[in-house]
Amino acid sequence: MKCPDCAGLLMDVTLTGIDKSYRCFNCGGVWAIAKTVNGLPAEDQSGQWQRIEVDPERLKTGDNRCPNDQTELEYYKGGLIPAEFKVRQCPVCHWWWWPTDSLFNFKPLQEARKKEKAKVRQLMPMMMAALVPLLSLVLLITGGVVGVRLLGQQQQVKVAAAQRLSEVAGIKFENGDATVTFVYAGEVKTAQVFLTDESKWVPVTVEKMEQNRYQISFGKTLAGGEEVRIRVNGEEAVVPFRSIKP
Repeated sequence: MKCPDCAGLLMDVTLTGIDKSYRCFNCGGVWAIAKTVNGLPAEDQSGQWQRIEVDPERLKTGDNRCPNDQTELEYYKGGLIPAEFKVRQCPVCHWWWWPTDSLFNFKPLQEARKKEKAKVRQLMPMMMAALVPLLSLVLLITGGVVGVRLLGQQQQVKVAAAQRLSEVAGIKFENGDATVTFVYAGEVKTAQVFLTDESKWVPVTVEKMEQNRYQISFGKTLAGGEEVRIRVNGEEAVVPFRSIKP
């Protein structure tokens, strides 16, 4: 696979110890999925990373194409990453490209977020203990009004859940590995893939990438280019696999 910034060769690296990511050692850019970035280890565990000095002219030789499927990369516009980091994302496979040393610069912000979340989790029991008497008083005063509102909210959730499975996309790599990404409006409890050659459904493991987006990874079990069906919580979708060369 080639670097979208300088056209250099991307090399296999691990950022968390268990992931499979890629880095360009010509310009320092990192190619990884959202789940990997969200699980970055503490600073004292990442001393193996090295910053790379980059000649700005070198960054003009790339084609801004996804290393997996050659789709043109788009700037990430979500709320998880500030625009100043200039992270780009493939609209097909949803991997992230972190140019030069931007991932190193983002890491302190990620660590600060984790600490804030940990503080909130510690405060939640005390907050709930304080809210329970107040909520009981509100229920007594308002009678059944609160219950009616909660019922309406549940009905809205059921309507939203009816949409569920969407944005299904499949990619098969030259080494035989394959991935399917999809968006699911709700909790994914079960997932299966239908193997055409064997005419049977096979359970698969689902990884959560970001928000409601999920990924299914396969080993060397699928024929390149064949049409594959997935089933998520009983809802089926057809996904044509595309073969990708590095």
